[in-house]
Amino acid sequence: MARHRRRLRAGGVDVAVITVGQGLPDYDLHDLRTERLLTGGMGIVAVPEKHRLAGRGRVSVEDLSGEPWIVGTCQRGDPRFGAWPTLPEPRIAHRIRDWNARLGFVAAGLGITTVPRIAVSALPAGIAIVKWATPPFPGVPPWP
Repeated sequence: MARHRRRLRAGGVDVAVITVGQGLPDYDLHDLRTERLLTGGMGIVAVPEKHRLAGRGRVSVEDLSGEPWIVGTCQRGDPRFGAWPTLPEPRIAHRIRDWNARLGFVAAGLGITTVPRIAVSALPAGIAIVKWATPPFPGVPPWP
């Protein structure tokens, strides 16, 4: 997130999306124009439609333990939309920059991934979603 803020301040990018809220770092945004886009955050885990967790409705951190994760990366390889934040030792199976490829890996049964709530209606066939029963960060309530 520090890199995003530096690039904004330097004019390298015009827009950055940063997650803020209780239990997350208190980012220094005082000199930047901010606008709240969504509330509710992540709360979603995308799994293959025939996965053991598909259809469960809600999952806990314990349910996600040992699962192969497909995480995102940015140009420098930094994590972006990684494994479940409170999962002690996630098993990273694949690091993929492109969202379509990442979701294709999920649909093919090669792992699971976190998905922002805003993207749920656009998920491709072959993917089921489950909601988290335990907060991803301290102070964040479970998703309804």
